[in-house]
Amino acid sequence: GMKTVYQSVADMKVKKGDVVSKGDAIAKAGRSELKKDFGVHVHFGVFEDNKPVNPSTLLAKN
Repeated sequence: GMKTVYQSVADMKVKKGDVVSKGDAIAKAGRSELKKDFGVHVHFGVFEDNKPVNPSTLLAKN
């Protein structure tokens, strides 16, 4: 299956295993504890069958 991973987030709205729908807020962008000079941001990863997938291939172009 497909899973997404998010790092440097704050105020989590969901927990592991929750089902979410398009447009659902899952968290707020936060600050990295390791790289505070990066400012507020989110790291985002996608995996399919535990293999990394380029997220840009899944996002709308418009």
